[in-house]
Amino acid sequence: MSNARPSLIRRFSLLLFTISVLFITLLFGMTYVAQEQMESISLRYWLDTEAHMYEQQYRRFGEQGQQPNPYQFDIYWSRSGTPLWLSSYVEPGHYEHQLGPEDKHFKVSPAPSGEGLYYLVFKDDADDFLDDYETRLHALSFTLALLISVLLTGLMFYLYRQFTTPLKKVVDKVALLAPNQPTLVADAHYRELYNIEQALLEGQKQIQQYLAREQDFTRFAAHEIRTPLMTLQGSSELLEHLHQADTSPMASKALARIKGASEDIDQLIKTFLLLGQASLTPDHYQSVDVNARVSYQLSQLEPLRHAQAIRVDLEQQASPTVQAPPSFVDVLLKNVLKNAFDYADSQVQVVIGHDELRVINDVDHDAHHERRGFGYGLIIIERICEQLGWRYHINEWVDNQQQRQFSAAINFGNAPYPDTSPDPLESTHP
Repeated sequence: MSNARPSLIRRFSLLLFTISVLFITLLFGMTYVAQEQMESISLRYWLDTEAHMYEQQYRRFGEQGQQPNPYQFDIYWSRSGTPLWLSSYVEPGHYEHQLGPEDKHFKVSPAPSGEGLYYLVFKDDADDFLDDYETRLHALSFTLALLISVLLTGLMFYLYRQFTTPLKKVVDKVALLAPNQPTLVADAHYRELYNIEQALLEGQKQIQQYLAREQDFTRFAAHEIRTPLMTLQGSSELLEHLHQADTSPMASKALARIKGASEDIDQLIKTFLLLGQASLTPDHYQSVDVNARVSYQLSQLEPLRHAQAIRVDLEQQASPTVQAPPSFVDVLLKNVLKNAFDYADSQVQVVIGHDELRVINDVDHDAHHERRGFGYGLIIIERICEQLGWRYHINEWVDNQQQRQFSAAINFGNAPYPDTSPDPLESTHP
């Protein structure tokens, strides 16, 4: 089924949406990380500057040298004791420590005296001097990021419309390939899609021409055949009057054959005309007794059975009644049974179930009429079953006596047909 396959338009839409979300997320993430890094770089630069000035003062004036700004920094020495929260930092470097609600930024450096370490720590909220600047920077950055996101979304939507709208038009034109639809127009803007539409247009024209030829042939053939058919029927009526004077078996047999052939031709004409229609109307359907029609067809094939010395076993397990055109049922049964007689070696078994008909015949490997195909009769059966929504199945197997057998089965319902053939060798389809 086509619905089970993935949709190209939906896949393309999901791809564009995923790319947009990833890009927007990356953009906002980069903006946030860049601002955080700018704050960290600014604080570290201030700490390095104050530490460098303190170390220069110490080298020149010793402990009498000027210390970092006491209004903005606290300074501790490891040799004289440090606050407990600083005791775990024993390696030089820049650090950040969450002390209650306050976020402490500080630097650990070797003491200029050469003994231990010293800690240069921002006092209270002295490291928050960038807050106002950061607020403005955040607002500006996120405004730019939002603007870029909107532009990106608009671009993605534009690309989506550029690709999917022409593609949807091509998909919609596929429905116009049906014979009862108007001729489609190839008007795609893009060359690739235009070539696809041109191929669809050519295919539609070929289908329409093929159907027109088939319908014309069926209609003309039916019309032309009816003329000799009327001649045959009129001749049979004339012979029937003459038969009153000639009662020989030969004349009776010839008259019966002419009448039977006329009925068969008339029935085939009706069947072929119905098969040529796209759908059947309710007035074509009638209730047909399958048992009665099977018995009638077997009686019609009685001369063939005697000529080929074939034994027929009829097993009526049920009395099914189907809703179908009577001509369909007669042509179907006649072709199935005659096909079985033509290829049977010694026997034909006919089993009528509740919703199925099964015809089984044996085939001798050494027989001169060894099976080589099913003939056009079974193709007609397939077309009738397809029109009625019935299921048709053929199977081949070898029985316990190493006899090769074929089974043709017709299921009158829509349920899956059960394969009850013993030890099937292969399934053969006409």
